[in-house]
This record gives sequence, structure tokens and C-alpha cells, in this order.
Amino acid sequence: MKSYHFFFIVLLLCVFSCKEEKKRTEVNTEVKTKSTQQSTTPASKGTYSNIRPISTSENSLYTNNLQIIDGKTESNYDNTSKTITLEIPVSNANFSFYKKFDISSSTKSAILYVVTDNTDSPILSNKKTHIIEDTFSMANFLDGNHVKNNKLYVFTFNDAPKDFDKDEKTIVKYYTDLVANGNVSSIACLQTKSFLPEPKEQCGGIIVGN
Repeated sequence: MKSYHFFFIVLLLCVFSCKEEKKRTEVNTEVKTKSTQQSTTPASKGTYSNIRPISTSENSLYTNNLQIIDGKTESNYDNTSKTITLEIPVSNANFSFYKKFDISSSTKSAILYVVTDNTDSPILSNKKTHIIEDTFSMANFLDGNHVKNNKLYVFTFNDAPKDFDKDEKTIVKYYTDLVANGNVSSIACLQTKSFLPEPKEQCGGIIVGN
């Protein structure tokens, strides 16, 4: 009888232990799955940038969304600390940084900075409601790790990630060639008709050093 009771207790412990092990396995599997999903999330989720409402005083500085304004409280660069700060007006709170590219030539420092709200909606002439803020290192990114001739040419580009990724090589080559050929005296705000489907939009500005 004692032997039977002992066997029954062992059996119960085994069942309980197996259930706990199964539960731990399911939890671990769920954690691993979530981790994998997060690691494949595109940069368009705003990992490297902040967004905030635009102030009244800032609103008056900009003519269009995606424009770059040179100034101490707006976009700037620091050759000493090797950092670049961008402040970019956009039309809603869903915007964030997506990708950036060094498109410098031998005489000009230039970057292509891509933003997105994960839609196909144009925003150039829309109401300005928010500012994307981003400060990043030019080390290992900007050609020569400094801004040449005290001018940084910044092209801002709005596009849906799926569209940009499809045409990325063509777009980056277009802007790299534009800078290399010296065809940049100013940066216009326009819809880039050469890249389809729309709306691929360009704006930006030239940040002048002190």
C-alpha cells in the first residue's frame, strides 16, 4: 500500500514537472519569435530619430515640409564633435528617419536623408505639424569625416519604404552623380518625376558653417 502511494506521488510530480517544462518551452518560443520579429523591423519605425510638434516660431521659418534651415536652433553640423543635427518639418506624427546615404563628391559634402510615414501620400505643400529631430555622427559616414568648404548639402527624400527599396540604387546614383557633376547650387522642393511610382518627394537645403 505504501509502495502504491509512493508510486502515485512520483507520478503526480512527474506530470506537474512536465507541464511546467512545456509552459517554459512555450514562453521561450514566444520570446524568441518576438525577438526575431523585432530584429527584422525596418528602420522606418523611428529607431534613430525623434519627432515632436512644431512650434509657432519654427513654423514661420519654413516654406515647405522636408525643408532644411541653417541655424543654431535648426539644422547644423560640428566638425569638432563630428556630429550633424537635422530638424525637418513634416505633416504628421507618424514620420521618422528611414535611411541616409553619403553622396559626397571630391569637393562637396552631401547626404541623402530619407524619411517616411509608411504611406504613399505627398506632403510638400501640406500643413507643417511636426519636426523630425536627428543628431548622428559623421564619423565612418561622411566622406572624410568632416564637412568640406563649410557647406553641407542635404537632400531630404519622402517615400514609402517598399518603393524606395525597390529603386534605391537608381535613386542614390542619381543624387551621387548630381553632386559629383557640380550641378548643385541650391536644393529645390519638388516631386521627383523621374522616379515612379509617386510620391517620391525631394526637398532639403544647404547648411553653411560659421
